[in-house]
Amino acid sequence: MSGETDGRSILIIEDDPSNRRIIAKTLSPFYRVVMASDGSKGVLRAKKHRPSLILLDINLPDQSGFDVLKTLKKNEDTRDIPVLCLTAATTEKEEEKSLSLGAVDFIGKPIRPKIVLARIAIHIEIASQRKSLEKLTQQDPLTGVNNRRSFDKALNDETRRARRSHEPLSLIMVDVDHFKKFNDNYGHQKGDEALRLVATALAKEASRAGDLCARYGGEEFTILLPRTTIEAVQFIAENCRNAIASLAIPHAHSESAECVTASLGCATWQPSGEADAPVPNLVGLADKALYAAKEKGRNQIYPALHEA
Repeated sequence: MSGETDGRSILIIEDDPSNRRIIAKTLSPFYRVVMASDGSKGVLRAKKHRPSLILLDINLPDQSGFDVLKTLKKNEDTRDIPVLCLTAATTEKEEEKSLSLGAVDFIGKPIRPKIVLARIAIHIEIASQRKSLEKLTQQDPLTGVNNRRSFDKALNDETRRARRSHEPLSLIMVDVDHFKKFNDNYGHQKGDEALRLVATALAKEASRAGDLCARYGGEEFTILLPRTTIEAVQFIAENCRNAIASLAIPHAHSESAECVTASLGCATWQPSGEADAPVPNLVGLADKALYAAKEKGRNQIYPALHEA
């Protein structure tokens, strides 16, 4: 391991100042270190910093480390962060409990710096490999953007988040105009190339944290936009439409233009804040808006708003 930090961070949740200093001194040459002296601060800093790994003391002044671990694993923002538990009482019962609650490893005290460093390196590498595999399962092999499975999961997650935060959630459905004619006349290889270019153009427009561009199927794409109003989604959709037209991919057999274009349907859900308010079918709303865009001549956008 080199003597320079690699941008990854470690959160240390430990009430003993001496132990915090020893661990921080050991890790700081290789990782960015964030510290918390109790469980409540640790949870807040885990949500804020999203560290690569958490070192969690089981015996904390304000609450049990096991309770902190439960909280971390229940939260969407922190549940996938690897947690290594620390304790002076290395009993089989404590070790079993920490692992059953989702910890990836258990380290006994007193702190042995080389052991801690080696264990952290192993678990960060395992987490990195897991993320790489997850990315492969979430990626459309042709275009490189997210696939339908990834979109479905993100839509489910963002719907729950929107309901909790009462913030708008928007969706754009994109359909490449007259794409069957493009394939019939230029061949499927040219069609694949066109889809890759379109996907890249769309992904550039969905560049904020939380935005997600996915291939929905065939020549259809989706763009999921959290915290995006009906006005904002129309602006983004128009940018997407222009970005595709600006590719200037020749399409002599299109009935809409001389190049490849797309029709886009936009849907926005503004949660009311009522716990029992129904969740709309955002895909269905965007699909209806997309159909309207096609009916009106294609190569255009059409918005829809659902207030619950």
